[in-house]
Amino acid sequence: MNRKKCVLTVLLLAGLSLMTWSCTESGIGAPEESRDLVQAVRAVEDMTRPQNLRRSMFSAAYGDEGKPSDFVSYVFSDMGSAEWPPTEGSSEFDEVQREPSGGSGQTAIPAGVAILPLKTNPRKGPQVVVNYDDEAVEVVLTAYSNPLKGPVLERRVPFVAVEADTVAKQFFESNLQMGMSYRSF
Repeated sequence: MNRKKCVLTVLLLAGLSLMTWSCTESGIGAPEESRDLVQAVRAVEDMTRPQNLRRSMFSAAYGDEGKPSDFVSYVFSDMGSAEWPPTEGSSEFDEVQREPSGGSGQTAIPAGVAILPLKTNPRKGPQVVVNYDDEAVEVVLTAYSNPLKGPVLERRVPFVAVEADTVAKQFFESNLQMGMSYRSF
């Protein structure tokens, strides 16, 4: 009988742990700052989706040979920064929300959350660090509510490079001719 109670207790605790993790991950019951960090991670993750990469100048620059390290370098470059989703509260965000279609369909970056390449910045508040693992072929997104403490969320996003569509190729060539960079490191 004691063994049965022990097994039931373990199953109950495992279920509660999973439910708590799911709620925190989705932002349910989490502090506002945590919801903002989850949203910021989703905003960057959206940029890695193949349907979005097809329309990106990144794919025009690297084609299907692009690696996660190339992507991270690109998104913080002159060209890449032009493709970021809007930040909530910015004039660009307000304009996108007034569009007849109801917006761009992109997940907005919450105001007050910094998106940074490769490492934390102790002088910034809540932040998402965008890094890469070329060996695992993943973009690594790590969220910090306080950069002086450990991460509160890490998401490893599988990266699939794709060929660019015609419009992305044209934009890339035009921006390259104007001297814009597509690498930040």
